[in-house]
Amino acid sequence: QTIQDAINESANGDTINVSANTYVEQLNLQGKELNIIGAGVGSTIIDASSLTGYAVKNFGDSSTIRNLTLIGTNDNYGFKVSHVSGITLENIKVENSHKTGVDLNTVNNATLNNIEVINTVWGFGLMIKDSNNVNVTDITTSNNVWGGVSIQTENATSDSIIFSGAFNAGEDFPLLIEKDPSDYYDITNVT
Repeated sequence: QTIQDAINESANGDTINVSANTYVEQLNLQGKELNIIGAGVGSTIIDASSLTGYAVKNFGDSSTIRNLTLIGTNDNYGFKVSHVSGITLENIKVENSHKTGVDLNTVNNATLNNIEVINTVWGFGLMIKDSNNVNVTDITTSNNVWGGVSIQTENATSDSIIFSGAFNAGEDFPLLIEKDPSDYYDITNVT
């Protein structure tokens, strides 16, 4: 059985425990509130490198993914999280994503703990756009072409983005705060 099979069979609020193995697939959470728990970074590996499209998409509110490695697709984003609230990503490593490794777009209340993103071909390690109340604890980025972390705004304010713990960025641009053009919404309360 694949992880996607388990997602297809799941209901809101279910927990899917994923054993140590390499899974060649993409994940569509289908808007469901799910907890997907791997056996650990480097042990549970989702390898989407031979596939196209988003590697992990369609999160439901209050979803959690933890304890795994994602190898991104060859043409798109790693984790594409948009238009949801209450998201948790914890103990995650993203490698070789074509576009931004972890992309939060129009997210309210997100918790990211112990995130590492390396070798993004065309994008940032982490991008936070039009999102509020995002807490990032212990992030490491390296060799992501556009930079480590970007906070952006376009269609809504980005507010209350809090970084704590270690912030280790190996790129020339470790943190970009981008409001371009100037008539986009404000970015406020970044600490």
